Amino acid sequence: ALDIAPSDEEDPLPITEVLFDVAGVETFVPTRYTEVVQALALSRPEIQTDFPNIWGFEVSPYEVERYDRTCEVLARACQLRHPASILELGACEGAMTRRLRTLFPDANIRAVESHPIFARRLRESLGGDPHIELVEASVLEVPLTADLILLAETLYYLTDHAADVLSRVTAHHLLTSYHGTFDNRVCRLLRGF
Repeated sequence: ALDIAPSDEEDPLPITEVLFDVAGVETFVPTRYTEVVQALALSRPEIQTDFPNIWGFEVSPYEVERYDRTCEVLARACQLRHPASILELGACEGAMTRRLRTLFPDANIRAVESHPIFARRLRESLGGDPHIELVEASVLEVPLTADLILLAETLYYLTDHAADVLSRVTAHHLLTSYHGTFDNRVCRLLRGF
């Protein structure tokens, strides 16, 4: 397990204690060579928006398995108390939003996307669902309150603001992923979930 050393403790804390018994999603999804090549080709400062579903969220075996495992984690974490409200930050074109709608059919979902082209595609595909509110805004511009909040695939875009964003979160459950290591302040904030 990865060790984290919060500044107010001398002994490192294994990440498994922070996450309790919920296994990480990204770590356990195998990636195939062609998907790595595709991801690297698309990992540029500007996001390629010319093609719908540019990352293959609906068809890539890696993405499908990652979404399946994410849903398994969420179903397990929320089995005793299903969320009435869900906030998905970085909804992109809605692949996870659709899965959340199926997994928690009675929940009201607020899907937030900051990129105007992805937000437009999100509205086109999910705009008619009365249980889904679509918001074109940055994570820095919206209230971060819901029973379940998904910050997956989002925090690494906000490296300078990760601790500030997490300090604004009010939720029963938080799903997040991050590229790099969490600093001590971020670790302390994550312990509240």
